[in-house]
Amino acid sequence: DNHTTHSRSPLDDAKHTLLQRGPSYIVSFLHSIYATWRGIMHLYHLWNASNLDKLLIPGKEIIDSYRWAGLHVATTNTLFLSYLVYDLLHILLHYPKLGGVDTIIHHVIFASCSVINGTFGIMPFAFGWLIVGEASTIFLNARWFLLKSGRQTSDLLNKINTLFAA
Repeated sequence: DNHTTHSRSPLDDAKHTLLQRGPSYIVSFLHSIYATWRGIMHLYHLWNASNLDKLLIPGKEIIDSYRWAGLHVATTNTLFLSYLVYDLLHILLHYPKLGGVDTIIHHVIFASCSVINGTFGIMPFAFGWLIVGEASTIFLNARWFLLKSGRQTSDLLNKINTLFAA
């Protein structure tokens, strides 16, 4: 028999997975930190805004409004949608290694919300809440790194699991 079977150890498998998929998770991790921070700032800046300013980004003709805060939301939205499209294409290219149908549906729904927000300039405050939800990705990715690096029984993993579920 000319075929030799090469069996890798669990540690070798983990190293291979980290090298192959780690960069994608690092990009996702960094994006989620940045997006969550921007979302927190949007909520802070729009917290005391009128309901109307929380529902739509005012036009240029409106003076003494929260237009500046809405424009910051629009910038975040552009960054968020750009990342979602990049990530969705990356997931499709490597399907199903980086995520299944549930991940694809999740990205399409969030991208749809982003397109609606950006196209019509509506719901900047609600978008702030949506983007703060990216905080769960921080814990999801930290969990992935711990699992793939052989730390399945660590105290840190237990803490990350608790934070992810919170």
